[in-house]
Amino acid sequence: HPDDIWETKEGKKMDYPRCSYSSVNWRKFGDSRIRQLIQDLKKHGYWKIVVGVNLGGGHDGQFWTKAIGEYAADYAPGNVKAWREYLKEEYKDIKTLNSAWNASYDGFENIPVADATSEHETFPPILQKGLLTDYRQFCEATSFEAREHFAKAVKAEAGKPVFVSAYGMPMENQH
Repeated sequence: HPDDIWETKEGKKMDYPRCSYSSVNWRKFGDSRIRQLIQDLKKHGYWKIVVGVNLGGGHDGQFWTKAIGEYAADYAPGNVKAWREYLKEEYKDIKTLNSAWNASYDGFENIPVADATSEHETFPPILQKGLLTDYRQFCEATSFEAREHFAKAVKAEAGKPVFVSAYGMPMENQH
């Protein structure tokens, strides 16, 4: 699914993370692989000794979307589409978004992905609602949704009570 490979503004496909966290295709593939692994463990008698599963993903195992540098801004067509759908859900209409952001976009299809920021940001501690803040919230939400999706696949396939955890943190290490 080439539209789901993490991409820089210049169109370079990234190696890590490979897929956009917002990718439905990646979630479906991951779900099927998790279920297949558990089925294989059951088939060979190993699943009976499993009490927990830890999920890791992304460029560092944390499902973390780096808030600064090239990883933050994902320009893959699939991610851009998901970003705009997120905004439509959040604001319902472009007039409401423009009012909240103090902006003047003609439509959701014209809203870009927020550019990556420098390694050492100099923003004030509290930012006004806008492109950057909403894009970061979108990134965090999609990474959490991906982790949750995979955890649900484990629990659905488990056939017994099982503990599922995931290593992760919010953006910019703000716990």
